[in-house]
Amino acid sequence: MKGQFDDPSAPSEAVHLVVLQHGLHGSPQDYASLQPILTSVLQDQRAHVVATRSNSTEYYTTHDGIDIGGVRLADEVELLAAQCPKYVERPY
Repeated sequence: MKGQFDDPSAPSEAVHLVVLQHGLHGSPQDYASLQPILTSVLQDQRAHVVATRSNSTEYYTTHDGIDIGGVRLADEVELLAAQCPKYVERPY
């Protein structure tokens, strides 16, 4: 999966990662209007807003269950976070 979800738009100065995840039968396009608005509003906060793609590579991947979808999402978020060196891990 490495490289599959590389984000060339990831700003090197970003310190926050905002993750948008669609629901059942959804796609990253569900956030086509919201993502640019959030990016604009959070620009001064050095935030990187991402509509995830790991659970939308095929139509039926949303039927795999929340546990499997959650693992795919976590993997994608880890890859995205690794692309922005200023992200700080926080124990939530």
